[in-house]
Amino acid sequence: MALCLLESVSAARRKRDSIAWMVGSVVYGGKKMDRSTWKNWERKWAEFLGGDAVNAKRIPVTGRQSGDVPDVETIKFAAEVKAGKVVSARTLKAVDQAMKAGRATNKIPIVCQTHKVNEKKAVHLVTLDLATFLKLTEHIRLEEKKIKKSLESTLDLGI
Repeated sequence: MALCLLESVSAARRKRDSIAWMVGSVVYGGKKMDRSTWKNWERKWAEFLGGDAVNAKRIPVTGRQSGDVPDVETIKFAAEVKAGKVVSARTLKAVDQAMKAGRATNKIPIVCQTHKVNEKKAVHLVTLDLATFLKLTEHIRLEEKKIKKSLESTLDLGI
């Protein structure tokens, strides 16, 4: 009986999720986010990463498989964008602690996290705030701008 009930709840959830998708909302953990909201966040992140100056653009979902194409792409970066309440309070507190420690020591604030997948596998992540990331990668955006200028001059010459 419990298995049967679980299957029907699961089927109902899939139906709700697909209906929400069709009407322009995405359901995350029972909460809806309008599709235009996450599209706007992807566009905003393209701007954060350098905008048109570095060929930063949002890649539409149409025709892509999950994980094979980034949400936002620049000449050098492939970005996956998550928007909403996607970071745990624990991680946000760690970022705040790292920022305070970075200011106090005049060093780069990073949060190092290890997510244990199972007994044999862990995923190691480094998290930092956007301002720190942009400062650390400024030279990459300058290089991207040079590459874009070179590509544009090649097109102007008809090559």
